[in-house]
Amino acid sequence: MTRSKAALIGIHRQELEALWGENEGILPSLQATILEDRDAIVDRFYQRLMAFPQVTEYLDSDLVNRRLRKGVGSWLGETFSASAPEDPDRFLEYQLWLGRMHADIDIPLNLFLLGLRVLKGEIHEALEKTLDDRERAAMSLLTDRLLDLVLVAAAESYSDESGELMRDLQRMRMSVPTENLQLVCEQMRGRLMAWFARLLTRLHQEDLDRHHILTLEEAEIGLWLEHKAPLLFPENNTLDKLLQLCREIDGLVAAARAQHTRDEESEMADTVTALEEKVREADWLLSELAREIGDMEGRTDPLTRLFNRRHLATVLHFESHHALRSGQQYAVLMLDIDHFKQINDQHGHGAGDQVLKHLSATMTETVRSGDFVFRYGGEEFLILLPAVTEEAAKKVAEKIRRRIEESSLELPGGESLTVTVSIGIALSAGERNYERTIARADQALYRAKEQGRNRFVMAAPPD
Repeated sequence: MTRSKAALIGIHRQELEALWGENEGILPSLQATILEDRDAIVDRFYQRLMAFPQVTEYLDSDLVNRRLRKGVGSWLGETFSASAPEDPDRFLEYQLWLGRMHADIDIPLNLFLLGLRVLKGEIHEALEKTLDDRERAAMSLLTDRLLDLVLVAAAESYSDESGELMRDLQRMRMSVPTENLQLVCEQMRGRLMAWFARLLTRLHQEDLDRHHILTLEEAEIGLWLEHKAPLLFPENNTLDKLLQLCREIDGLVAAARAQHTRDEESEMADTVTALEEKVREADWLLSELAREIGDMEGRTDPLTRLFNRRHLATVLHFESHHALRSGQQYAVLMLDIDHFKQINDQHGHGAGDQVLKHLSATMTETVRSGDFVFRYGGEEFLILLPAVTEEAAKKVAEKIRRRIEESSLELPGGESLTVTVSIGIALSAGERNYERTIARADQALYRAKEQGRNRFVMAAPPD
């Protein structure tokens, strides 16, 4: 335990001892009232709690009946025990354990706090049966003050558990040399192609039904992508695309097998062609992931020389707090190259790299010196415009869109290439969580693509 943490526990202990001392005569009556109605309190608590849709994503009636109902009953007995003042350290440790336990089973903190609030309401309802108004008021006040202390202690432990997990993951990532991760990505490219070669062989066997076709999810590369890669590359846009692509590939594998069973040779040939395109795209994304790894320790993307996503959180955290203090707004522009996959397919990935560098230079020359341009991943970019109005953000977006559309890129073979971009814009609205602004910009980008691409769309303010 750190010195600051021990000092905080000491403060909680002092508050707890003072609270118990002031209410020494009430605690036995409070305990008796709650224990008498304990089963009914627990029943009403879960009836109310399970009515919240977000709760049922984490709890089901079977789990409640098997484990949680008994646990809440035990917690009521421990928390409102008349003997608790004899050992305040044990009481506090029990509440700290409560927070760690909920964090361990991945119950979000907001749901934990919701549960405590609902439980407090049920305890107050039980206290309504107390005949003496004065005694009931004293019990209610003691309940509120005691549960407030419990909430703070458990929530602090909750935060410690989550923070320790993040520190462990960071230590794990730092312990893996960058060159090793790049080597693994190259190995996975080889295994992807080997898996595809085996798949093609199996699909053309007459007795296909006798053989098990290993899906990409079941293959070694699939296991690596689903279970290890997310820990090594958290919040990585390229990895997210790769995982989605693998699911699409497995969907095509299932379709090809069904077509083989029905002797639909023409349809199966089309499906195999689609599979080849998806596998080539997955191979490119793996190479892109390896390239991103090579610059994990740097501040900029090696290809475009823009800020990389690693520093996005730091910059946006600073800017969101600055906006709150100053009363100014900032804008987030999410920009995506239209039909970038077709450029790679028709002209090669070398041409795709040239397009990325060309667009990066154009954006950097167009924005102000105080703005930030990030490579968000793949063909996506994020531009942060501090201290802007909605009209100014729209003008910048249109200026970028027009300059890119009007410029052309000369390829090595002498061919000229013109590209367009779609842009989603979101203006900050006083929210502390900048992820919400990014999400609104991303939704606006999606609408820009739906409306025909080569345009910008402004996100509506949050409700």
